[in-house]
Amino acid sequence: MFQWAAFGKVKYDNTVFSRDILVSTDGDVYERQAGDEMKVTRKEIEASVDANTKILLIGTGHYGVVHATPEAKAYLKSLKVELVEKETPEAVKYYNKRMSGKGRKPKITAIIHVA
Repeated sequence: MFQWAAFGKVKYDNTVFSRDILVSTDGDVYERQAGDEMKVTRKEIEASVDANTKILLIGTGHYGVVHATPEAKAYLKSLKVELVEKETPEAVKYYNKRMSGKGRKPKITAIIHVA
């Protein structure tokens, strides 16, 4: 779960990250590997989502600057993966809300831009 998001940093699972991160469906955290950090491309999605992913959550940054490319959106649609893009503070709230509570948790892959 995310503890907070501030411009340039995000705290996930009690660790502060000052770089963009990827949170896998099993909760593992990786540094985001993006050729263009302002776009989420099909290539990045192919390397990021797994067979369990039902939702790809993109934290678009504090000013909403990062988005999936049209090709990436089409690819997600072909995989039947829902795309959710929200400014980073709202994205971490969305993630926590969806992952908390009782019952079955959705399989979310999150790409979070910190700036």
